[in-house]
Amino acid sequence: MSFAAVADKTADLTAVVERLSGRVVHRLVPVLGGRNNRLLRADTDRGPIAVKHYPKDRDDQRDRLSVEYEALSFLVRGGVQAVPRPLARDDDALLAIYQWIEGDRIDQVDAEAIDAAVAVLRDIHRLAPAARAGGWTRAASASIFSPAEALEQISNRRAQFNAVAAHMPPLAAFLAEFDGRCRDIVKTTQVMADRTGIDWDMPLPADHRVLSPSDFGFHNALRRPDGTTVFVDFEYFGWDDPAKLCCDFCMHPGSNLSAGLAARFEAGVQSVYGKDNPLFPARRRIMRLLCGLCWCMIILNEFLPTPWQRRVLAGGVSDPAAALPTQLEKARALLVKIDQFRSTIVEAWA
Repeated sequence: MSFAAVADKTADLTAVVERLSGRVVHRLVPVLGGRNNRLLRADTDRGPIAVKHYPKDRDDQRDRLSVEYEALSFLVRGGVQAVPRPLARDDDALLAIYQWIEGDRIDQVDAEAIDAAVAVLRDIHRLAPAARAGGWTRAASASIFSPAEALEQISNRRAQFNAVAAHMPPLAAFLAEFDGRCRDIVKTTQVMADRTGIDWDMPLPADHRVLSPSDFGFHNALRRPDGTTVFVDFEYFGWDDPAKLCCDFCMHPGSNLSAGLAARFEAGVQSVYGKDNPLFPARRRIMRLLCGLCWCMIILNEFLPTPWQRRVLAGGVSDPAAALPTQLEKARALLVKIDQFRSTIVEAWA
């Protein structure tokens, strides 16, 4: 039985959750916030549990259910406490149930939140040897292990917009601006790599790769009433370059970090990943530019039909037109910010 077959039949869905949980379900309540999945709270005779549905589409064959459930199972077994406990799964229903985390979204990021993020990354990094010994080989979604791979990802993401831009003059104008600035930024990163001894094409050695939640940030975090922070959404978990992890965290549109808090985070991850990786600071600066260009394209994903189909399946906004101007301005603001960082590097060389 698929989730799609029971999604509009509360009694049938309740039966699935009751079978998985062994509890009596009193009601199911949709929870706002999931962009690529459908999240519900099941109120049961033994308290609430989280019910998560992972819709599939033809253009995205990633098994997000298995990745998240197996990742959280591994982390919880390893003693990581700042993540939800997985309870049960039903692959046929594209559904899993998890510990319900009672807490609030972190709208105002502070030093305590930054320290909590560094702490959970430290706990996850501690489990890397066990993951290697246990045969965990899956890379994080959209992982990048060399500057060359980053440039390839930028190019692939950029190419997706050629067809839609032909019918959207504002998007076409931005992409023309992006292409010009991208060429300058990439040239700067190539010089940076040459000056610091980083091979542009050589993948990061396996022993310098880290376990990454991938979509890691405060957009996927809750602060409990006792003040502790829990990080959710591990659908894209796997091995990645720690420099990319750091840059993604700081640049994600949902993070909104001040310069001081971003510096605090970078100092924290340096203490986690830098001691055995002397090139980590240089890689982080290069990835800050390249990952920034990737994020410009990711922000524009709303212009593509497939992401919107996924949002609708998840119960999100169904009108793309209303969001497009906002996404375009976000991408433009980020591009300017990245180019300013490039300029400071070039000026320092003069």
